[in-house]
Amino acid sequence: MLTEKFLHKRHFQFLIFFTQKLRTKGVTQISDIEEAFTESNGQLIVIKKGEDGYSNLLVSEGNIQEDNLKHIGKR
Repeated sequence: MLTEKFLHKRHFQFLIFFTQKLRTKGVTQISDIEEAFTESNGQLIVIKKGEDGYSNLLVSEGNIQEDNLKHIGKR
């Protein structure tokens, strides 16, 4: 029971932290997000719907991102 309460509290704290980070990126609604991820240094990267941010990530963890290459017309 104690573990459940602790996990619930941590989850709530994470949601507050995440929404604060989103606001600093100009996001007011989660439905506006196309993709969001964190870099290894903890920086939050947000690509909003309608933004052309895919050309920035062509290789991830040693894997070529084929969909992103197609998006920029290189495949």
